[in-house]
Amino acid sequence: MIKHDKGTISSVIVTSVMGHGGAGAFPLSLLSSYKKVVKTILETKTTVIAKSATRFKRKGNYRWWAPWLCVKQIRDKKTGSILGLLNAYDLSNDGVEACALEIKEAIGRGFRVIPSYFPELTDGKVNFKGLAEAVEIYGRILGKDFWALEYNASCPNSGESLEGNIKNVIKHAQGLRAYFDGCLIAKVSPVHPLELSLELEAVGVDVIHALNTFPHTMLFPAKKSPLEHLGGGGYSGSMIFEQAFAINSQLRQALTIPMILGGGISKLGQARKYKEMFKKKLPWTAHNNSIAICSVIRTDPYKAIDILRRVPFSF
Repeated sequence: MIKHDKGTISSVIVTSVMGHGGAGAFPLSLLSSYKKVVKTILETKTTVIAKSATRFKRKGNYRWWAPWLCVKQIRDKKTGSILGLLNAYDLSNDGVEACALEIKEAIGRGFRVIPSYFPELTDGKVNFKGLAEAVEIYGRILGKDFWALEYNASCPNSGESLEGNIKNVIKHAQGLRAYFDGCLIAKVSPVHPLELSLELEAVGVDVIHALNTFPHTMLFPAKKSPLEHLGGGGYSGSMIFEQAFAINSQLRQALTIPMILGGGISKLGQARKYKEMFKKKLPWTAHNNSIAICSVIRTDPYKAIDILRRVPFSF
């Protein structure tokens, strides 16, 4: 569990897969197994980080009537079991104001939702006006419930080059820190160097959320992606767990601020592996951490429920 002066984040959080409002995503909400996960999230008072919004509506690649066009299941060729997901959503959303209104409705229904914001560039430069407007809109619509904000510093299909992304991440964080005095969370990618997270800590980010999906080019640099026509996409699910855990272990030892650690957690044993990590004597002073789950809710909803009900230990 992460404790901040203005609120708390549960020991296990759910990210992205609950949609832009945080109360469930259509058309997944038509599935009985997904409905059970949503009910469990509500009953356990699990913190949800909403799917990222941009300042204005962005069409992206996602089509709710045909989600399979930008999401592929990756299966074991021998057993047929699902190893993970490859997605190329590309930040499809209706903009900050529409997403904030959805979040307000979800909070009114009892969900504990934190908004997530992806700041787009204007003419290749940081749009500080857009940052300020986004914070103002969230604050105006959510009021006292706007105590935390995730800055999504990573999206495999955003169109940014890695070099350009790294160059602007600190500027975005500094801008958001100047406009927002609540709990600022920065979501980083496995392609980001460890030093970037240290810089984010130095400029006043309160929590590092690691990791985002693994870009296709990182896992399979010599192989063409099934979603090559959509930019390649990023992998999530159990297939990335070991690599994510290794990177998270390095980050956790280097940083002193709280962390949300994720990336492929798909069963109880993997969640408990993080618990064992936190028991070790590490060279940092923060004692509060959380773990994040996402794609397991789509690939094996009942394992997700198991994690949500059995893992809420205090780190």
